[in-house]
Amino acid sequence: MDIKKLNRKVNKNIIMSIIVFAVAISAMIISYINISNIGHIEDSITLQAKIYTALVYGLVAFLQIVNYIKEFKKPGSLNYLVSCFGCLGCCALIIIFNNMIWAYPTSAIVFFVTAIVSRIVSMIGNRTARNIIFNILLIVIISFLLVASIAYTKDENKFSPTTIVCYFIVVITLAYILKEAFYRIRLNSIKDILKRTYALEILLGLLALIVSFSFLLTLFEEIDFKDALWYCFAVVTTIGFGDVTVSTIIGRILSVVLGIYGIIVVAVITSVIVNFYNESKNFEKVQKDKK
Repeated sequence: MDIKKLNRKVNKNIIMSIIVFAVAISAMIISYINISNIGHIEDSITLQAKIYTALVYGLVAFLQIVNYIKEFKKPGSLNYLVSCFGCLGCCALIIIFNNMIWAYPTSAIVFFVTAIVSRIVSMIGNRTARNIIFNILLIVIISFLLVASIAYTKDENKFSPTTIVCYFIVVITLAYILKEAFYRIRLNSIKDILKRTYALEILLGLLALIVSFSFLLTLFEEIDFKDALWYCFAVVTTIGFGDVTVSTIIGRILSVVLGIYGIIVVAVITSVIVNFYNESKNFEKVQKDKK
């Protein structure tokens, strides 16, 4: 592949990632705000609830279409398109029938049914064991939320289904943000680096020291276990808040040991990060050379 084409591809991926971040964060914030708006509705539907509910569905639909464009050639990507049309349908329901209370639980039910269908489409498109297990778990969770939405509607709590949808959207948009932030991380590289640097053993040793030293401090100092844990954390991280202190010789010796161990841990974590960065850059270079 030529350098210009490669640069265009990289730039396109960066732009798409920025769009996903922006839309996902917007949908998450508006969903969270709308939870409060829906919760305060008693008799008449407020203007804010109408706007925010339609906007939430619209943003999620846009997020799905962006992800579909981004992962167009990947197996199972059609599920984004299904989700997009479902969310657009929910948005249309709220815009057209915004004064009708029944439109809100109906749109919530449509949203969850669409989410289940999109998971099934994803399983059909990508039949790997990992994808099938993951989607089955999601279908179980979404099915519970669908049943809860229907149950609340029967109890004449007409706006609770919309609240459930908003909570669900907060979670899924957060998942999109995390996925976009960490999709370039190669887990195999991290495993190898942890093995080479003995980082896992050192970190487990640190955890054991913090817990055991906290117990010892409760015996020799006039502090409870919670404060002892907090003190050990402050010493290890070299933050030193000063809200909890020790006065006995045993407490000071334990503090010195923890402080030295903390320095070792910082060095190890720095080594892991540098190694991972170097390996990631080398991997990308090899991939570019292959193309």
